Amino acid sequence: MMGCKIIIIEPPAELPEKGDIADLNAEGWGAEQIRSVIEATEEKFLRFKFVRADKLQMRKPSYLIDRMIETDSTGQIFADVESYKTFIIVEMSCCVATGTPFFGLPVRRGPAIMIVGEGGGGLTRRIGGWSIAREVSLEGRPLFVSAQSAAMTEGACLQQIIEAVDLIVARHGPIELLSIDTLSRNFGAGSENDSEAMNAYVVNTNALRERYRCAVISVHHPGQAAKDRSRGHYAFIGSLDFSYRCEKDETGTMRFECQKMKDAEHPAPMAFRFAEVALGIKDDEGREVTSGVLARVAYEPPARKGTTGRGKWQTSALETLETELLRHRKDVEASGRDPDTARVSVADWREACIKAGMPKNRFYDVRRTLRDDGLIHEEYGFVDIL
Repeated sequence: MMGCKIIIIEPPAELPEKGDIADLNAEGWGAEQIRSVIEATEEKFLRFKFVRADKLQMRKPSYLIDRMIETDSTGQIFADVESYKTFIIVEMSCCVATGTPFFGLPVRRGPAIMIVGEGGGGLTRRIGGWSIAREVSLEGRPLFVSAQSAAMTEGACLQQIIEAVDLIVARHGPIELLSIDTLSRNFGAGSENDSEAMNAYVVNTNALRERYRCAVISVHHPGQAAKDRSRGHYAFIGSLDFSYRCEKDETGTMRFECQKMKDAEHPAPMAFRFAEVALGIKDDEGREVTSGVLARVAYEPPARKGTTGRGKWQTSALETLETELLRHRKDVEASGRDPDTARVSVADWREACIKAGMPKNRFYDVRRTLRDDGLIHEEYGFVDIL
């Protein structure tokens, strides 16, 4: 039986720098010995690591709100003014802080933080209204509201937020939800349509998500011309794991619908109506002070804006105007400006309609009918679809 020599390789207490590997060779270290040292002290060598695919572990999703919002994710809720978007984020925050189901959906209970930039007094009444309407006390519950707005594009402000949140974590445990209401009021320097400024916002909100492994939700506004998407640079929308839109119709019903869900199916849409809540206090004139909450109602899809009742040229004129608006948006965006500032002049619209085959003598009648029916809006020689 042949004898064998067993070599036990002990990695040094201090890992040599990359340049010192040549020195190890000079001292008689072989390739296998050097490789063992590198593997044994991998963490000190590599700041950016790769993991082989078969070593990765699949994990089931962990939800903040069941099948609606995952933990450790970023998203938005956007809506036009007075469309109840803040009522939604108040509902979510209060539900998470108290462990109350969100309209029947289980939630992950834990501290919730709201960074707010507007409506301080109104927000306080909305939170109080939630507690009264849901009959859930907020006394001692870990729901926190900022005393001032933030500048989320600025590193110095981010550090101040981290210091404040770290204190909450130390006292109350890991946070589950951090909301920013609204993005524009807590943006800081720069324009929402500027790629550099918006990328700074994305980087800093992701830094909060990565540090606390919580859900980070921005409350935002839609574009002026395109109401079906949030305004600002596309870098923001592209960075999101989820996006929800609130849309209130002429009857006062608000539909809450998912527009983006990165790693799962879109959850079923919901519908709500405003329910007034008496707060048990009176104003200086002795009148009852009220706020409100959202009351869930049966969801029905919005009525489609079809062509019933419109003639051939009216339908053609609207389609042409929509095409012109999209073209102008692309041109404005390509020039580096805000696409929501794109506008179509009545003269350009008329020319496009005639090119599409409309008789010249029909345009003004068609235009007047569409305006009288409330389907278009004109101002200062420019036209838009309502």
